[in-house]
Amino acid sequence: MVKTRGLDPDRPANILRYRMVTIALGLLLAAAPGGSLDFGWQHETGVMSRATVTVSAWFPVTDRLALDAGAGFSLFEHRGLAAWGAGARFTFIERWRIAARVACQHEQWNDWRAGENRVIGTVQARPFRPVELEIGLAWRAPVFDPETYWSPLAWSSDVPELNIVYRLDWRFLEGPGWDVSVGAASFDGLHLRNPQHAGLYLVGRHRLDDGWRLFGRFGTAVKGVSSPLLSADGFTARLGVERDF
Repeated sequence: MVKTRGLDPDRPANILRYRMVTIALGLLLAAAPGGSLDFGWQHETGVMSRATVTVSAWFPVTDRLALDAGAGFSLFEHRGLAAWGAGARFTFIERWRIAARVACQHEQWNDWRAGENRVIGTVQARPFRPVELEIGLAWRAPVFDPETYWSPLAWSSDVPELNIVYRLDWRFLEGPGWDVSVGAASFDGLHLRNPQHAGLYLVGRHRLDDGWRLFGRFGTAVKGVSSPLLSADGFTARLGVERDF
């Protein structure tokens, strides 16, 4: 196996680095008006299975502009830093939640010495109270160089892609302190699916004190095998807490 000096997850210096990043993100989450912390499991049939921890924080700058940042870690397979991202959202019309969002993300698979940098731009809206829509484009730059796959500055790629990204969320059940949503999305947190995979998910939320919510999310990716047959290609499961600002 190729070992790189900078990102070998077994090196003490990098173990300390990951712990420091984790502590910093925890403090950031505690100080942020909004954020989330979740533990998850990602399984792709015949490809990989990994446990994840993801931390995100959201900051309002003005009534219309908000910033967000987050990072994810793998605990077993592809152990170490798995992804990070930062973005900005500007709301044009509050009534229908019409907004534009731009984000820069990096995702990496340490055992394979592969990574991907991406820029995502979307338009969001909530035309009806239980329905949220989001659609846009993602420019993806896969990096397979073992010396630079981990770098968020490695934007040169032999196989760049421009993909459509989407999210449709329908909150179809709601009661005192809880709600359930179903939806379709090409992304799940800091993970962006391949364009031939259609992501489906189910989310349940329970309101806690001080604006926090406990949530559980289960998703799967559906891919076409031969028309009209479809098959599920793995799943993701996440359990955590979140707070809006």
